[in-house]
Amino acid sequence: MKEHDNNFRLLSRSAAAEKLGIGKTTFAKLIEQGALRVTYINGKIKISVKELTRFLDENTRPLPEIEEELNRDPRFRLKQILPSNKESHKIRGKFNSDLIFNKLKQEVANGIGL
Repeated sequence: MKEHDNNFRLLSRSAAAEKLGIGKTTFAKLIEQGALRVTYINGKIKISVKELTRFLDENTRPLPEIEEELNRDPRFRLKQILPSNKESHKIRGKFNSDLIFNKLKQEVANGIGL
């Protein structure tokens, strides 16, 4: 198949999600957010290979830039400061907010904070 022909090839949502290496739920969120444009044909949503290429081109960045952005994201920072043992920050299945708060407070005091 020629490169030009491949650009107009349409994929199902599940096939497109698989091509991107993400789950169907994440893929659906990208569509809802308008990050991916879709084509509606005969009552079915399709995504062109050209659209997947556009999405990847617009969202591909150098790793240091992505790491810098993640370090500014409080959700990512929280994952980094929680103990690696998943149960150690929980008390009877609930999060130990004192432990989490103290770790955040310590980071702020050390100038690392969010």
